[in-house]
Amino acid sequence: MALTGNNMFKFLDKNNPPTKVFVTSSLLLLFIFILLLLYFIGNYERNENNVVLDSVNINEFNPVDISDDPYITYFGNQDDEDIKPQISKYDPKYGPENAEVNIIYFGDYTCLYCLEQIDMIKGIINEREDVNLIWKDYPEDNISSNSWKGALAGRCAQSQNKFWEFLDSYSSQYSTFRAQSGLSEDQFNNFILGLAEASDLNMNKFKSCYNNLEHSDVLATSIVEARALKLPGVPYTYINERELLGEFNSELLKDEIERVLAK
Repeated sequence: MALTGNNMFKFLDKNNPPTKVFVTSSLLLLFIFILLLLYFIGNYERNENNVVLDSVNINEFNPVDISDDPYITYFGNQDDEDIKPQISKYDPKYGPENAEVNIIYFGDYTCLYCLEQIDMIKGIINEREDVNLIWKDYPEDNISSNSWKGALAGRCAQSQNKFWEFLDSYSSQYSTFRAQSGLSEDQFNNFILGLAEASDLNMNKFKSCYNNLEHSDVLATSIVEARALKLPGVPYTYINERELLGEFNSELLKDEIERVLAK
């Protein structure tokens, strides 16, 4: 028997509610499935071109955007005038634990002067018992840059309690490496791996950490803090809350330490 128009859509008739509910539910589920499929396809394509750290794009760091993220410290709005540098358990420390003076140093692994200055600061700390050094990363916000990769490698070494050993090795060899090489991605990666091996790190753990961008959330936090503090660049140093921008010699640093202690 041929189906008429009325017969074909009889299942939608109010006299046949179970069938109508089934068809309506099926269509609704199909619609939801299509929406989810489009979402995941779009999300996959986006992540192919942008690395996302803790749901915050590295190129869009803003303290307001991540204020509710439990894994990243929030430093307040950038308009706040009373923001001070914070010392956390993630910050590498050098010197006595409960020193009266904290030298908080924002540096970059591609800043030659930063590397030289850190050696000088450590030399002063080795002569005293009232000062320590806290390192803060302020790399370029580009995970493909040597600046970011150097900072990442340092944090991977830190996870094996070898941060300062790695930084010392890096500092002593980076200027020569930079002068003799083209600083290509492969060259820099090989340089980093060589330093890690020379620092007696567990290479399997280090490679996994380095290749998988582990501890990138810590670097992101440091960038957020630097921006909240409105730092113009590196090196930038706090002696407790007293600020020093750029270059300074050992005599100036010693004078500033004494000035802070005299308060």
